Amino acid sequence: MLMSDFLLSRKSVRVFKNKKLSGKSVKQVEALVEDINKTRDDVRYELCVNGKDISKSLEGKAGYGGVMIDAPAYIAMHTLEEKPIAYLYGAYYLEKLITELKAIGLASCWVTLLEVDEDELKSIFKYDSGKVKYILAVGYPPRELNIGKANYSSRIGIEEYVFKGELGNEMEMEELEELGLDDLFYYLRMAPSSYNRQPWRFVIDEHMIKLYTLNTESINDYVDIGIVIYYFNALAGTIGMRPNWDIEIGETGEGFEYIGQTQI
Repeated sequence: MLMSDFLLSRKSVRVFKNKKLSGKSVKQVEALVEDINKTRDDVRYELCVNGKDISKSLEGKAGYGGVMIDAPAYIAMHTLEEKPIAYLYGAYYLEKLITELKAIGLASCWVTLLEVDEDELKSIFKYDSGKVKYILAVGYPPRELNIGKANYSSRIGIEEYVFKGELGNEMEMEELEELGLDDLFYYLRMAPSSYNRQPWRFVIDEHMIKLYTLNTESINDYVDIGIVIYYFNALAGTIGMRPNWDIEIGETGEGFEYIGQTQI
């Protein structure tokens, strides 16, 4: 499936089939997790197949409106360093896992654990250092949810998040078309973010694309940025670009924070 099609049809599944992951599915997910764990040393992922135990422990403390997402398995995102870069790339690779899980017939849903007591999380996920603030619920989707159906929802326009030279300076669509970037930014609007905030802003400055975000309130806000970088890279690959982001997070004032840049 083309990444543009995946973004249009991407859905978080909050209700899974009441069925444990098969041995084959467990091995497939473990292989995906193992491959991703080789990429960085500041974040690790772990497949937990004791879904019922985890769901019961987190009931009323995590999920949506206090209702925990009950799943046969979860993938824990264990950030080993409490740094923005760890959350950014932690989210990047967890979103990559979502893409790969769908390819093997599994659905998923992000679950935030920000309000759960730290000692309780350590007990549930068996770790001594670092943090587990996000997990991915994983299971088989009910057929009636029609996971592959295109899902269109309100999104900001390209003119609201892509600028020329500096933040706030409008980028003409004709200029984006000349650069071959119009489709990339059209589909990138569909990238998910917490509360659908879409905090990212891109500035095209000669041969560079610079990425900014609305000023963050906590280290966890970098999760949204990691997700949009993942989809930017995937979409860019379909038009022959090979982004190599130079991440250098820093304040810029005027309500924005600089994240990094890559060549066009």
